[in-house]
Amino acid sequence: MYKIEDIILFINKEISPSIKVHADTDLEEDIRITGDDISDFLEKYSLEFNVNMKNYLWYFHQHEEAYRGIGGLLFKTPKDRVKHIGITPKILLESANEGYWNVNYPDHKLPKFRYDVITNCIIAIVTVIFLGIIIYKKYCM
Repeated sequence: MYKIEDIILFINKEISPSIKVHADTDLEEDIRITGDDISDFLEKYSLEFNVNMKNYLWYFHQHEEAYRGIGGLLFKTPKDRVKHIGITPKILLESANEGYWNVNYPDHKLPKFRYDVITNCIIAIVTVIFLGIIIYKKYCM
């Protein structure tokens, strides 16, 4: 059985030895680890403590690395549709001792499509086409 000290030692080793961590420290909100950084941390955590992460739902715990763009202003991202659940040493300890990601998520429903991402892609495509037309008219006509 792991102890909270094992988890805190791992966090200090992987993130920074100078940060103060206690059982209820939220890695994202208190230490500001999110996006790809928290994903990398959790991958190392799962290997170090042999935790099956298949039940992990990222959008309850962390923001995305990518820029939200106009689509993120018009449509809610998955993270914006649920209540934040902090990744704490206490949760990491429970999951390490269970051998799997042991978080009970509340009932929730996400849309079938990521309208924020689709909107950003459409804007990008329209922008590229528009710039292509301008360049074509300037240099090819």
